[in-house]
Amino acid sequence: MKPLYICTKSKARISILRKIGLKFNVVPIEFKEVYTDDPIDTVKINSIGKYLSNAYKIDGILATFDTIIYKDGKVIGKPKNRDDAYKILKQLSDDFHDVYTGLTVGYKGEYIFDYEITRVYFDKLDDYLINWYLDSGEYKYSAGGYTIQGFASIFIKRIEGCYYNIVGLPINKFIEMLKRFGLNILNYLE
Repeated sequence: MKPLYICTKSKARISILRKIGLKFNVVPIEFKEVYTDDPIDTVKINSIGKYLSNAYKIDGILATFDTIIYKDGKVIGKPKNRDDAYKILKQLSDDFHDVYTGLTVGYKGEYIFDYEITRVYFDKLDDYLINWYLDSGEYKYSAGGYTIQGFASIFIKRIEGCYYNIVGLPINKFIEMLKRFGLNILNYLE
């Protein structure tokens, strides 16, 4: 059985995988993310790019991910700073947006790619609420400047699709991809 490696900085992704009992090693990311006008192209370029830039370093199955927000024809990644996060949250307020996550699973340069989309509906956010959230610092490392599993959960009216996709790892899609790649998932569960 080849070991499984997860290439991510996301504590939320690692937590999800540990909760289901997946056996894996974490690989640090060495890739500069790229943004295009197309959400699928963006997550594909970044997920596959992360895979290709790290696959040569390990001898095992490697999985990489990329999550972005798509709203009004624009791709939104992680905020550059607090002011950028404020602008993003104002844009997401009282409307819906789509969360895209690209996933790549491979071994020694042979890989498969897939993606998931979830629609998120935000409540109307006033300046007081946005600043309260920004003061928490939670916005710093997440696409769209929010984490659904944290304080920002109070912003969410409803979602359509996979909750875990919003966290950054659509677990059912990921397990399906491991199977498509020929892995017996039971061998990787504790």
